[in-house]
Amino acid sequence: MLAEGPMGAGKSTLLLEWSIRLLEANTGEAVVWRGDETRSEWTPLAPWARVCLPASCRGGVTAKVVSTDEEDAYRREVDLEEVVREVVFYDDVADLWERCVEPGKFHVVYPDLEMRGCQEAYERSSSHYEELEFSPDDPVRHWWVGAYLRRQEFGPYSFTSWICDEIGDIASQDASKDAFATYQKVELLQDIVVDARKFNLSLYLAGQNPEDIHDKVRRKVRWRITMNGRANPTRGSQVVGF
Repeated sequence: MLAEGPMGAGKSTLLLEWSIRLLEANTGEAVVWRGDETRSEWTPLAPWARVCLPASCRGGVTAKVVSTDEEDAYRREVDLEEVVREVVFYDDVADLWERCVEPGKFHVVYPDLEMRGCQEAYERSSSHYEELEFSPDDPVRHWWVGAYLRRQEFGPYSFTSWICDEIGDIASQDASKDAFATYQKVELLQDIVVDARKFNLSLYLAGQNPEDIHDKVRRKVRWRITMNGRANPTRGSQVVGF
């Protein structure tokens, strides 16, 4: 599904609640939340979170804890392991899926800036686009395409749900055939979305403006949720792929 609504409409709250229900209802489901260094919406579930980080972070990871209480306002740094259930480090995208993502757990996965394993997965895959390469120079959002390509091509295929807020960051409507092959990677993501169900992958996406999300992805998402603060669409032209 794709949930869309303005800032503050409750998209993150919906995704958190949905993550809980997935784990409650589906035995053996692995929930993977898209981690981003600028976002912290997942932290209400921190005590249950298995946080997956690239091996380059192994030297030490801290979390900023902030209190907005007027009488006791503070900001301090603590070891991440003090606020989450567990922290694991993956060597590359193959190691992430084969060892770090486990059934029955809530995972917060942060991407690898070095893109380790993404190019190898692409070269071994059945998908090929002209001049497509995953490299450390790529925008970090491209890692998600390489990561899910690796899972789709080589498994493991246990039931997995991807919780992705601001999907437009990864599949932007204005994607172009630039030096990083951004448009081709959006096409590759479209292929992944098309075949997701047959490989036991469910996608739960959210964004502020559907028009910012590339229509190659929007056309493949079957269900829509219009959040509070925005009127339901009344014309077919307002909803691509509905």
